[in-house]
Amino acid sequence: MDRSWMYGNRSSMDFRKGVEDFCRSAFNYAKRMGDDEFFCPCVDCSNVETVPSIKVLREHVVCRGFRQDYHIWIWHGEEGVYREDSSINDQMTEQHEEIEHHVDIEHHLKEEPNPNIDVSDEDTRVTIDDENVDDDDDRLNEMLNGLEDEMSNRPDVFESLMQASETPLYPGCIKYTKLYAVLTFFNIKAKHGWSDKSFTELLEALQDMFPEGNQIPKSNYYAKKLLCPLDLGYEKIDACPNDCLLYRNEYSHLHECPRCSKSRYKLADGIEFELGKKYPSAKVLWYLPIIPRLIRLFSIKSDAKHLRWHAEGRKKDGKHRHPADSPQWEIVDDKYPEFKNEVRNLRLGLSTDGMNPFVSLSSLHSTWPVLLVIYNLPPWLTMKRKYIMLSLLISGPKQPGNDIDIYLAPLIDDLKKLWYEGVTAFDAHANENFMLRAMLFCTINDYPAYGNLSGYKVKGKKACPICDDDLKSTYLTHSGKYVYLDNRRSLKRFHPYRKKKLPFTGKVEEEVARKPLSGKEDLPVRHCLDVMHIEKNVCDALLGTLLNLPGKTKDGLKVRKDMEDMKIRSKLWPVEKDKSRKGKGSFFYLPPACYTLSKVEKKLFCECLYGIKVPTGFSSNIKRLVSRNDLKLIGMKSHDCHVMIQVFLPITIRRILPKYVRCAITKLCSFFNTICNKVVDPETLDALQVDVIETLCQFEIYGKESSPTQASIVQGIVSEEVYEYCSEFVNKLRAIGLPRTRDDGRF
Repeated sequence: MDRSWMYGNRSSMDFRKGVEDFCRSAFNYAKRMGDDEFFCPCVDCSNVETVPSIKVLREHVVCRGFRQDYHIWIWHGEEGVYREDSSINDQMTEQHEEIEHHVDIEHHLKEEPNPNIDVSDEDTRVTIDDENVDDDDDRLNEMLNGLEDEMSNRPDVFESLMQASETPLYPGCIKYTKLYAVLTFFNIKAKHGWSDKSFTELLEALQDMFPEGNQIPKSNYYAKKLLCPLDLGYEKIDACPNDCLLYRNEYSHLHECPRCSKSRYKLADGIEFELGKKYPSAKVLWYLPIIPRLIRLFSIKSDAKHLRWHAEGRKKDGKHRHPADSPQWEIVDDKYPEFKNEVRNLRLGLSTDGMNPFVSLSSLHSTWPVLLVIYNLPPWLTMKRKYIMLSLLISGPKQPGNDIDIYLAPLIDDLKKLWYEGVTAFDAHANENFMLRAMLFCTINDYPAYGNLSGYKVKGKKACPICDDDLKSTYLTHSGKYVYLDNRRSLKRFHPYRKKKLPFTGKVEEEVARKPLSGKEDLPVRHCLDVMHIEKNVCDALLGTLLNLPGKTKDGLKVRKDMEDMKIRSKLWPVEKDKSRKGKGSFFYLPPACYTLSKVEKKLFCECLYGIKVPTGFSSNIKRLVSRNDLKLIGMKSHDCHVMIQVFLPITIRRILPKYVRCAITKLCSFFNTICNKVVDPETLDALQVDVIETLCQFEIYGKESSPTQASIVQGIVSEEVYEYCSEFVNKLRAIGLPRTRDDGRF
């Protein structure tokens, strides 16, 4: 066999295909031998050093090249004589035949996994995941057969879809049918966000360009009409403008709210409601039923397989990589063994927050989407757009606040049905029907939304649902807010910080924090806080204070006056001085604190950030966020703050702050970095909690007290679901909700 590609151009297609064949051979051989490492034949490792994963093996041979004369892969599954003196393939007297049977990747995954090889690890999934292997045969017939039962009550519509799958795009066309072409058009439309108007104009132009008798739809409307059997639909439910109730079930026939007497409809001034006429709704809830969407997931073979991953593909070594490793998952399994025994039963997470759907940032309009995530999936798919389900869209213009439970009613009804009764679903992977059940595992929100969903108070004196009445608060007169300065109560009984007075509140801390309150026995942790929101708030506060940014700094005249009222840190009290020698007016001088940066230090801080270079995809371009003239950072998004507080901030403060301040900030950054790791050792969590409490006490010492668009969205989501579903059966259609990297397919 000619393997001259091994020493040719490493950017050529032959080399890329050859490397994939080599990686398959290496993986098959390691699996047969029970090895968990791979000998690397690159020019540096020379089959002496081993690497932990297929991904690293591929990177080595692509970046460094193969060592000389390794034409027979005797260290990676082939038999033959390894000839050190052979440099040319044509002169080789003995060559080994290619492996007779490259085991199909799906066959690999169906076999019992070797405990020494973590085939579920994200490093190896690039080569052994069946999603990355292209199948040359489209499976449109399989998709249509799956829809036949769903469309049993609408045979005429299904018949038109079948006819479109058999009709050539134009006379004599053998590559595209009418259905295939429409699916391709819509896939491109959804991927690039085309408007309906521009899409209609494109169809009109294509219809004119193609031969006579072509089957291209003449507008967006007719193209959508063809795909209507694939649409899972949505429900529009009228709501009271004052969030009193939904006009459903026993209230569906009413025209005004029985509680506040507000009209159900938008009526112009002086116009009264007349029975029989249609009026626009005052407020609408958009509900996308979750049961048919969950059933459709199992009708796709690859997705049905992924939904078993938590039980069959997860690495179980006592460390936390996935919600299935959490104690709460085990508690549910122990309390409900019948739910545990069916590995396809779903555990869902719910998240919601307000957003402004309009372009204008000055608008106060607040629309609330309610999203569901599926924790059965592997970590690299759980948070992908394709698998995040929009279940509710609560229209504005104002947020629902604590009345959000009114709008959750349709979703809760479906969740109750899935928990108590279950629904029949077809598993395309196992090729069988089963009873599908699901449960709401937890919610994930920022702190204000946490209060809305849980019903607890998250502002004022008792703002912590975990501490409840045990929380101690202090009201700052000048700042006009409550702060919570009892971090020392969580320290060990004889910790030295407990005896210090002046650096803290001026008192010795002798009390001990009680054990935090938990949830019910079934779900000890019912509500989780989104770490990205917390990171952004902390990052904005730190950068605003260090750079003394107006409106963002947590240090100022009001804070200094509050210190003076509390009789602590007298060196930082504001000093009133005359504005001029003539005595006209006065101003307050704020003595510099240990974290106060001079103009030179601020410039060094910004220059350091401006010069940072990172790999593509690691973060946004930091240079664009740094204003060296104004000495501030602008336009930072959540992910920018995430990277800043975990990576960049500890680097930039190394030369501009006292050591004890640097250590406190760095320890806080290290805490966020640790809890955001892909793998968390539960044995280190207790020590991590002790460290972060000490860090908060150090911040207390050194720092200061802190402080009709909906319709288009829903229709876009519903349409995207159709294209995602079809992309599973048509190779050329790329999934929109699974973004591809810039290097995908190159190696």
